[in-house]
Amino acid sequence: MRQRLNGLSPRARVIADIAAVAGDRCTYELLRVASGHSSETLTRAVRGLVDRFIMAEVREAGAERVAFRHALTREAVYDRLLEPERRGLHRSVGFALLETAGGSDPAVAADLGRHFHAARAWPETLVYAGRAGMAATGSHATAESLIHFRRALDAAIALGHTERGAFHRRCGEAYARLGAFDQARQQWEAALAVARGREDAGAEIDALDDLARLHGSRDYGVAERLAREALAHAIEIGDDRRRGVALNRLGNVLTNLGRFGEGRAMHEAASRFFVALGDERGAAAAVDLTAMAWYLAGDVRLARAAFGEAAARFAALDDVEGMASARTSRGLYLAVIDGPCTTEAPPGDYRSDAAEGLRLCREIGWRSGEIYALVALATVALGAGEYGLAGEQADAAHRLAAEDGHAQWTVIALFVLGLRLADLCDDRGALARFEEGQEIAIRLGSVQWRERLRAWIAWCRVRIGDSAAALETLHGITPADGFGPQSIGQRRACMAMAELRLGAGDPEQAVLWVGRLLDGAAGPRPAEAMLLRGRILGMTRARIEADAALLEARRLAAAVGPRPVLWRVAAARSLLWAGNDRAVAAGEADIAREELSRLAATIPMEAEREAFRAAPEVRRWLAAAGRRRTADAAAPGGLTRRERAVAGAVATGLANKEIARVMGIADKTVEMHVGTCLGKLGFSSRSQLAVWAVEQGIPRTDG
Repeated sequence: MRQRLNGLSPRARVIADIAAVAGDRCTYELLRVASGHSSETLTRAVRGLVDRFIMAEVREAGAERVAFRHALTREAVYDRLLEPERRGLHRSVGFALLETAGGSDPAVAADLGRHFHAARAWPETLVYAGRAGMAATGSHATAESLIHFRRALDAAIALGHTERGAFHRRCGEAYARLGAFDQARQQWEAALAVARGREDAGAEIDALDDLARLHGSRDYGVAERLAREALAHAIEIGDDRRRGVALNRLGNVLTNLGRFGEGRAMHEAASRFFVALGDERGAAAAVDLTAMAWYLAGDVRLARAAFGEAAARFAALDDVEGMASARTSRGLYLAVIDGPCTTEAPPGDYRSDAAEGLRLCREIGWRSGEIYALVALATVALGAGEYGLAGEQADAAHRLAAEDGHAQWTVIALFVLGLRLADLCDDRGALARFEEGQEIAIRLGSVQWRERLRAWIAWCRVRIGDSAAALETLHGITPADGFGPQSIGQRRACMAMAELRLGAGDPEQAVLWVGRLLDGAAGPRPAEAMLLRGRILGMTRARIEADAALLEARRLAAAVGPRPVLWRVAAARSLLWAGNDRAVAAGEADIAREELSRLAATIPMEAEREAFRAAPEVRRWLAAAGRRRTADAAAPGGLTRRERAVAGAVATGLANKEIARVMGIADKTVEMHVGTCLGKLGFSSRSQLAVWAVEQGIPRTDG
């Protein structure tokens, strides 16, 4: 190839050099203008290149152009050019392209920006790279827009142009959408410095808002400080539009700090400014953020309706990112499982929204939004009892969030993974996930996530049998006396307190705690809370009321989920009717076995599937029909004397360590006996074991 190139005439070599720089847009007209040759001279030079098999003539859509036969040949020609030669040729090609093709077409503008940037022709770079960047942004080509905006920024810096700050902002936006936190922060901090240096108050507020939004994924303390500074400046200069934006940003930060009422008030104030200004985009954002404030406060039904309204408004504006966010949030089933919170829509409806959100996020290359949508889909799968899919999607979200260093999404992914393990009766595994998420939430400064994680940590500790630690964890996150729960975390805290009081042999207090989620509620209630009420009432011997609650829990779980509640309802009804209606008890046991078999079949990993099947509260219902019940053995429940003694001690409210000390055995031995008792009796919690022991009249000193 070097020999072929060395044998070219000077004019042919010039044409080859121009063609190597021009690339795909190497038309005869461009070569003629860039080289300054006449048509006849150009044709002879091209003929020499074609005869030497260096280039070929290509006809496309009625147009003729010249191209290298091999990409490597073009690279070889380009690489042999000295840097000053390259700059000169890029300049010539840029102006030739501008003369022959104009600069209005976005694709041509992109090439012009590239050539003028390589030529260091800064005024032209600023115009055409900026134009190409805006076109790429409009078509949601984020990575491409970043390339163009970086070129425009280089030009603005070289020229000392007033647009420098604007291009810093645009580069920051592209980096943020691609999940590059540090690069986005650097660009937006540079934009802030430029704005302050020029005493441009409006640009300063914009940069502060950008940084507040960015830090909302890492540190809510920093985000609040920046948002308050932006709001103060907007008020100072009397800019109502920027004031509305700052109110929305600060309101969202306060919502994540657990100050839901303040957050909603700020969004409502922002909405009034935007409506007065006729700013539809700002008004849509206010609706979207208000919906999130309702959601985190536990009102999922109201939030879901508001997210739908926000999505429709964004769609009317062709705001794809806004649509993606609102549809994903509308598809977030998490609070239904977490609180539990009330919903009127089944998991399938949530899945449609979350799937559309994921599609839109991927369409525009919005990585943070993609992680959020994967989390939403994982919660839907969990609500539908699809454990394999839930794990796959939550794992993918966790991996991407960890790669990006996105603390908020790392927490929520860990949380969903913990919920999945809790549903699989792996309480220790779930506890580890929740505690890992809690450490990150503390660094993040997210009060609402710390509260939700603490509630689930307490829940796991109740189930493990560490009542003292559970009570300590719940301190400060339960609703004040006389008030119902004001957040998702407080709802789960009420559930944990109900289980805790039940385990301590105090069903009267337990039913009051679960009643905080149910009493006075309008419309449907959470299936899991109705299940817990049914279990508690069953242990107070109010069988008819208990059965009514369990049947309502079944109806709700079948209609709107979560699906895994169904097997627990069947198990509870089987135990409830075991001594009074064996036919009902046997039928419910069959239902429990069928539901558990279906759930187990969704777990792809054999070890995890078998661990689920072997969990004490599960294995009894999966046993063969003839071996399902052990209560017919000679001793009550088929328990040994030592197991009965442990059950009696549990009934008094003692923790495992206290039982071990009283009975003179190891902590691990007590834990083993408790697990065996739960397995033999088909119970899912210590509270059930405690009530059973009282009903059987088993004293603590038995054995």
